[in-house]
Amino acid sequence: MTINFLTDRKADDFYNSLLPLYTESLGENKIIEHYKIQQPEYIIFNNLNMKDYYFNYICQDYALDFCGYVQENYNLEHVIDTDFRYLIFKRK
Repeated sequence: MTINFLTDRKADDFYNSLLPLYTESLGENKIIEHYKIQQPEYIIFNNLNMKDYYFNYICQDYALDFCGYVQENYNLEHVIDTDFRYLIFKRK
């Protein structure tokens, strides 16, 4: 959300967090359908450890279907790899 604000991009903010709790309770299919309709230009993943939610990392331990959707419909545009990693995907 901060990135949208700083770049003056519109965001719907409906699924602004993909914590394991949300993906499990809302269902990945609903999230994927929402993104198919909204088609954001960018999707950003980070490597924040989710061990407090009984999973470790997105696309490795949870949200696998959503990550597959991103892989099919977005290109990896940039990786910021410091102590905290960001994967920036741009819509094809």
